[in-house]
Amino acid sequence: MFVLIVGWSAARASASVTLEAWSVAVTPDLLAQTSTGLIESVKANWFFWVHVLWSLVSVFLIVKLRLLALQGGGRRAGREEYPWYIWVSCALLVWFAAGIGAGIALSLSGVSFGLRFGSIRAQAIQSLCAFGLSILVAGILLRLLMGGEKNKGGLGLHAQGAAHGLWGFLILWPLVWCAGTLAAGVYKLVTGQWPERLAHATLATLANNPRDPWTMVLGAIAVFVAPLQEEIIYRGLLQTGLKRLLFGSPWPAVLVASGLFALAHRLGEHPMPWNAVATVGVLGVGMGFLYERTRSLLAPVVVHCLFNAANVALALNM
Repeated sequence: MFVLIVGWSAARASASVTLEAWSVAVTPDLLAQTSTGLIESVKANWFFWVHVLWSLVSVFLIVKLRLLALQGGGRRAGREEYPWYIWVSCALLVWFAAGIGAGIALSLSGVSFGLRFGSIRAQAIQSLCAFGLSILVAGILLRLLMGGEKNKGGLGLHAQGAAHGLWGFLILWPLVWCAGTLAAGVYKLVTGQWPERLAHATLATLANNPRDPWTMVLGAIAVFVAPLQEEIIYRGLLQTGLKRLLFGSPWPAVLVASGLFALAHRLGEHPMPWNAVATVGVLGVGMGFLYERTRSLLAPVVVHCLFNAANVALALNM
């Protein structure tokens, strides 16, 4: 029932049809029509039903395979030597490094790059500097923390983790989609209007400048670079530290790290609206769970990359 209610909300916010069409299609009067009318409506609104069925399959797999059971306690190889605050401190260092990199780009923009403030090119170069320095710092810290352990204590990048990430994306996509459209429906009830379809400032920039060559650079950063940096921070470092702080309990650590991951999207010059932040939080929970389940950082990185790629593709084709 919950999935069907979520799916109904999703129908009204679906990107494949207009809001006006859905406001006419989904009404109490329609539900009272003949079976012929209902069948025609289902055929017309296939996008809605595909995601409802997909969501049901995902929920079935999660329950059937007992995927929600995470193991508590046990330490991962290479992590016994360091207390929780070391991991959390490293997460903060990597996060602050991004701000330093962005500041360096801004300070050099008028001299070395000749950039126009606010241009797509300026945003792309600033993002490259921010994420580049942040990932560099992350690599150094992870190398020191793991001490050369072969299995990297769950922080390694191996092919099996990529396969887990692909399966994780297929299961999480409809659930996050439902959460997002339900949040949009709640937003409509509270504010009286539907939220913006592109909640992230980067997606709006891509949609408004599809022909700018630097748009592809900005899109590539969003798809490949940003997910790596964010998953290192929130899953690899922060979630690990929180799990040690919470006596090895995985689910509280997943929820807290995901909440901070979502709240981080409210920071900055262009904060995301709360309905989109709620969606990001659900995605964060899914990726945090996948990290604990697979013991591989690459799994949530792949999920994150695929989600961002889907959103970038939608933005560029709007």
